[in-house]
Amino acid sequence: MPLPYFEFTLKCQKKLAEFTRYYFKQFTCGKNVYVETIPIPAQLKEELDLELASLKLPPSGTFLGFKRKNEFNYHLDTMHIDANEFGDKVHVSIVIPVDNCVNTKMYWVDGNTSEKLETTADGSYFFKVFTRGDYQYVYPIEISSNPFITKVSIPHSATTRVDGTYRTTLTIRFRDNVLFEDIKQIYNNDTSA
Repeated sequence: MPLPYFEFTLKCQKKLAEFTRYYFKQFTCGKNVYVETIPIPAQLKEELDLELASLKLPPSGTFLGFKRKNEFNYHLDTMHIDANEFGDKVHVSIVIPVDNCVNTKMYWVDGNTSEKLETTADGSYFFKVFTRGDYQYVYPIEISSNPFITKVSIPHSATTRVDGTYRTTLTIRFRDNVLFEDIKQIYNNDTSA
C-alpha cells in the first residue's frame, strides 16, 4: 500500500482549529466520541477556499469535528472508511490537529477486508470494516503540529492519549469527491514549481 498521507500546511489552520475548539466546548456530557458537523463561519470558509484555490486544489465541502478519548491501542472495532451524505466513499480529507494530538496516531489497516455501509445515531454514513484473513496495521502517523492530507477511502482509525483527555481534530472534505492520488499530484506539482 502506498503511503496514505502527506503533510500539508494551511495559513488559516490556526483559525480553523480555534473555531473547532470553541464549538466543542458545548459537548461536555462525557461520551467517549463526539462526531459533529462544524459550522465554519462563511468568512473563514472563504479564506480557506481562496488558499486552496491558490494551490490549485478544489474548494472545501464539509467540516467534521472529532472529539474522542479512551482509544489507546490499534484495534478493529473502530476501523472504518469515510462516507458522504449519499453513502459513497469519501476519498480524501484534510486533518487538522486541534487539541491533545501529541502521542496519538492515525493508522490504516492493510489486508483482506470487507466493509458494510452503516449509519451513526445522527444519520451519518460510514463503512464499518471487517477483516477476512490476514491483515496488518500500517503507516501510523502523529498529526499533532500541522495538517495532513489523508486517504480515507481505505480502512483507518485513530488512537487517543493514555491520560484520558480528548483528542480533537477537524476533518475537511473537499466539495468534489476527488481521489487522494489526484490531490497529491496537484499539490506536489504546485509546490515543486
